[in-house]
Amino acid sequence: MPLPRHRRAQLVTKWFHEVSMKYRITLAYDGADYFGWQTQGGQPTIQSVLTGALETLEGAPVTTHAADDRRPEVHAEGQVVHSDCR
Repeated sequence: MPLPRHRRAQLVTKWFHEVSMKYRITLAYDGADYFGWQTQGGQPTIQSVLTGALETLEGAPVTTHAADDRRPEVHAEGQVVHSDCR
């Protein structure tokens, strides 16, 4: 038996709000003032700066993923990061 029309609309609306887009970001940076890529408690890192900027744009928490290097003062050219945003 098919769902009633109002129930189908509720399901579609719920699905629409849960869908997110995966964004690819290609970065180049001078890491001289940072403690590497990965977020580290209380230290400025590339990931924490990028995540903060994306959260400002998104208005919600954002998670970023990339191959990381924890060494301080590491530079990058063409580092690929992805993030899921709504």
